[in-house]
Amino acid sequence: ELNLAGNCISRVEGLDTLSNLALLDLSGNRISRLPPADAMRKLVRLRDLRLAGNHLSTLHGISRLKACTNLTNLTIGNNPLTEISHWWLFAVYHLRTLETLDERAIADDDQKNAKDRFSVEEVSYLEEELAKQDEYIVLLEGELAATTEQCQERQQQLAAECTQKTSLQRSVADLEQELSATTELLNSKSAELARACRKHYELEQELAFGKLDSKFDPHTWTKRLAADDSDEELESPYLGRARFKPSS
Repeated sequence: ELNLAGNCISRVEGLDTLSNLALLDLSGNRISRLPPADAMRKLVRLRDLRLAGNHLSTLHGISRLKACTNLTNLTIGNNPLTEISHWWLFAVYHLRTLETLDERAIADDDQKNAKDRFSVEEVSYLEEELAKQDEYIVLLEGELAATTEQCQERQQQLAAECTQKTSLQRSVADLEQELSATTELLNSKSAELARACRKHYELEQELAFGKLDSKFDPHTWTKRLAADDSDEELESPYLGRARFKPSS
């Protein structure tokens, strides 16, 4: 006995090693397709199969259960395929070993009605149509898988672009900080250059007036020594404290 009810299962796999299984409960899952007949054939002792409340939508899945030659009880209600008008007779006709279907005992009249409803020719036609539908579903599943893969690749690309954008934003922030520091340094150097230019201008003015004095003043001027002990502070008639003093 294996109870897997209500586990959000979408695919049934790994039945090869369950040859002694008598009861398999897969109700309340998301199964849309049953395993192939070759896989179902491995369940040689399966008698009770519960598939209610899944996503089975085609009668072709029921025909796959013919491989379970000892199946006597099948519950398959609350699946989309049960909305097909003749699904009950179809299941009774194909699953000859069933004794109960959806907890309803199968009577001889049910067997007779199923046989009358599904002649060999009609069954062959229906099985062919079901096989085509099954192939179409497989094709759609492949397209869905390819589309899903493309979406995942696009998501990865978007994630990479977001990472690159974040990196660029950080680089811009670093450059803005560097620009701010450079601007501050430039302002400091500009102020220092302005002071040097003013000093240069003052020295040029003092030199020019000093040349005029030496030309018209009979007194000569000598440079004040750094070690001069005199407390007298001579003022230049031009720009602040004199850097020269009259020679004796």
